[in-house]
Formats: sequence, C-alpha cells, structure tokens
Amino acid sequence: MEMMTHDSFPIPLLGIVHVRNRIVQQRPVWTHEALDYECRVTETKTVDKGIEFVLTTWARVGTDAVWTCESTILKRLGGGEKPTGEKKAPPPPLS
Repeated sequence: MEMMTHDSFPIPLLGIVHVRNRIVQQRPVWTHEALDYECRVTETKTVDKGIEFVLTTWARVGTDAVWTCESTILKRLGGGEKPTGEKKAPPPPLS
C-alpha cells in the first residue's frame, strides 16, 4: 500500500480493483526466522476494461525466497478515458 500511495506511483489509488492473487510458498517459514520483503510492479498490460498491473512481493530469509505473491490489480478506464499504451517508469522498489 505504501508503494501505491507514493507520489511517484503512476496510477491513482482510487478506483483500482484487486482482481486475483497467486501465492507460492517455497518452504515453511519458522517462527524464529526474520523476514525481509521486496515489492515491485513486475508487469503491466492494457486489457478491455483498462490497465492491469501485477504487484509482486517476495518474502526472504537471508537470500532465500520463502514466499512469493503476485497480486493482479485493475485500473478501470471509463467515460472518455482510453489506454494510451504509454508506460511510465515503475516506482522504486521497497525493500
């Protein structure tokens, strides 16, 4: 949420719709382990209803990824809005 509310994020937060999640657990996470997270936009595409982007989050223990989530989010375009096909640079990753 912090990334999508940052001033440099190219899509306004209001009006976005969460479409689906894909979560993969690479191995169990133990209660004594400290997790580090990384989150970034990994894909954008124009669809019939607007623009979809995938927000990928990795949970790591040291350098080992133990959990990955891909959240697909839709920015609906309605009224006179049309997808431009232009892609803005993604915001910097949060670590």
